[in-house]
Amino acid sequence: MNGCNQFADGTIFFHVDDNPDPNFVFIHADNASLDGTIMVDFAPGDYFGGEVWRIVLSNDPITGTWDDLVTNFPESLFLHPEALYTTFEADIILARAAFNDFCQTSKNNKSFTAGLENAYSPALTGAFHDLVQGLLFLHNENEFCEAVDQLKGEEIGETAYANLESAEILKDAVGAHLQAIWGGPEQMTEMRNSISPAAGGGRVSIWGGAYGKWGSLDRTDSGPSFDSNEHGLVGGVDVRVGQNTLLGVVGSWTADGDLDFDNRNAASFDGYQIGVYGRHNAGQFYLQGLAAFGSYSDDTRRFVSISGFGSGNARGSFGNDVWQVYGEGGYHIATNGRVDLVPYAALYYLHGDVDAYTEHGFPGVNLHVSSAEATSFSSYLGVRLALLGRGVSDGTSIVPTLKVAWQHQFEDQLWSVNAAFEGVPATAFRLTGEGYDRDSLIVGGELAMSWGGNVDAVLDYEGRFNGDRQSNAVIGRLNFRL
Repeated sequence: MNGCNQFADGTIFFHVDDNPDPNFVFIHADNASLDGTIMVDFAPGDYFGGEVWRIVLSNDPITGTWDDLVTNFPESLFLHPEALYTTFEADIILARAAFNDFCQTSKNNKSFTAGLENAYSPALTGAFHDLVQGLLFLHNENEFCEAVDQLKGEEIGETAYANLESAEILKDAVGAHLQAIWGGPEQMTEMRNSISPAAGGGRVSIWGGAYGKWGSLDRTDSGPSFDSNEHGLVGGVDVRVGQNTLLGVVGSWTADGDLDFDNRNAASFDGYQIGVYGRHNAGQFYLQGLAAFGSYSDDTRRFVSISGFGSGNARGSFGNDVWQVYGEGGYHIATNGRVDLVPYAALYYLHGDVDAYTEHGFPGVNLHVSSAEATSFSSYLGVRLALLGRGVSDGTSIVPTLKVAWQHQFEDQLWSVNAAFEGVPATAFRLTGEGYDRDSLIVGGELAMSWGGNVDAVLDYEGRFNGDRQSNAVIGRLNFRL
């Protein structure tokens, strides 16, 4: 309902609603001179910006302007009533700032807010209309930036990359197995000096065990921080081909992987991997490698709470297929038969592709993810040090090993997500995982015990540390030679 009142003190008072009639003018006069205060009472309703209320239309050019504009319009970061003057008309307009005028502190924020702005329209309907209304009436930029962090879904990309980090357990386990002491105490020194991993025992080895892994990532411009943990099983079978070559198959199962984000969000995953590995010795040189495929099932929960819109959880479930290839070469420097020093270099590639899916649970907030992926390509330069021949009794010996390495990540973009709000493809945006620390310190240790030449028990630890993330893994396994 629209109407006006005029008071003797030079104040004119107008009532307006959210549906201005472009053909309706409050005051139409032959001439008009403006002064004093205009007060505008906005009725409750859906205001989207760009509305125009025609206040004064004059046949002759208007003189003067209002001294003050006073309204009851709610405090809003984006919507502001303003007076607009032309030669023959004085109007009140609801000016609107663009969504991508604010919170431009990261590449992901810029892409997300551009998507919001691209889809903006007073003709929006349904739950997404209600979300936009809630955003329009946020009070300040801090509130809007908090809403953007909740809505854009960077947790999806971080979860996809966490699957790659989980897949690394296969590389860790195979590498530790290939470097472990194979053979009984009387063969240990001879085996290390001859650099034959299959020396002693039988031609076939069956090995396996359990692992636990935990870590954390600090908050970056690409997403929130999180703590992670998981556990699972890993094992394999290999056979000696000749005296210097070994080939094997390996598999792992990851159970109860969890990510706890710092913004009340969470993710969980499980998955499996299968692969082949091998090693070849040429004198004191060796080459070893791994190729594997894995499939992960992920569930995410994003909590969103926006004043004027509501609170709830958007939940997503997706699959992530992960491929990995690892190659390593090194040189054994046997010193006095008691210490084995092994400098080595390696390259490691992992890639994961996420199936398209749509979240559920919170209409207006749910995202449709059209594609997502994660990639890692890194190098290792390191050294291992093993102390040989530490017999503790007849038929039993213990060999400790230490490892230190530098890992360099070649990828500057570790993950990407292409998404849009469900049912609103015009909001399409792209998130990327960039700006992470690309150099890490790898430290590890192993304690191997062998009984009678045919049974080994091994406990391995490996940690990775850099400026924004750290991870730790412990693997306990048994090896049987047939």
